[in-house]
Amino acid sequence: MFDPTIFENIKVVLEGSIYDLDLQGLIQVTNRVDSVDLSRMSRLFQLEFKLSEKDRIKAVIHLKADTYDLAGEILELAEHTDSIGCVLTVVLYTFVEDPEKCSSIEETLLKIWSYRPVITQEVSFMYQSGTAVSDDFKIKVTIDFHRKINESNMEDIEEILNHIVRSMDALKRI
Repeated sequence: MFDPTIFENIKVVLEGSIYDLDLQGLIQVTNRVDSVDLSRMSRLFQLEFKLSEKDRIKAVIHLKADTYDLAGEILELAEHTDSIGCVLTVVLYTFVEDPEKCSSIEETLLKIWSYRPVITQEVSFMYQSGTAVSDDFKIKVTIDFHRKINESNMEDIEEILNHIVRSMDALKRI
């Protein structure tokens, strides 16, 4: 009989929780990726969503499992069970008129996430023929937990999603 992997189990709970929020009207799912990289034998699941259709702020949740994790679990390599799992990363995209707002973004998100995950920001803007195309700077905020998760973390998924929605709502006000 087929025994689903950690990745599959977490993916099902994560996907169901996100689509529940979509059905409740709290978010709007805008993209979904579920891929297997056959050259590396790894898995990637992504769901992208916004708070509303007109919102420019979006969130992307990445769930990844690499060869080591999948093979270690399937082959039941007992000596590696503590290091087998998935990587969950959250990426938020927003726009600001002044890149100095990055410090406000960082402080706001650190408070929402209780100073636990590592939060980094990447600032970019469109450039064409010697001038900026837009007055807006695109901010990519990465929220990285720097640890693997497994089925014992499934109860945290709802809290993580609540933090993401709160973060997106806070970014609208910055």
